[in-house]
Amino acid sequence: MKIAINVPFVGKDEIAAVTSILKNGALTSAANHGGEHVQAFEKSASIF
Repeated sequence: MKIAINVPFVGKDEIAAVTSILKNGALTSAANHGGEHVQAFEKSASIF
């Protein structure tokens, strides 16, 4: 029996968000509009 570990649940919204960031070249907080995505992630992660 195999137990799935770390199986990602990736839907259309997640794929669209990643694709948008990759197309814009915004991979870091200093790149183009990347800062807003990094800040939003850090804010949501800080809740945990």
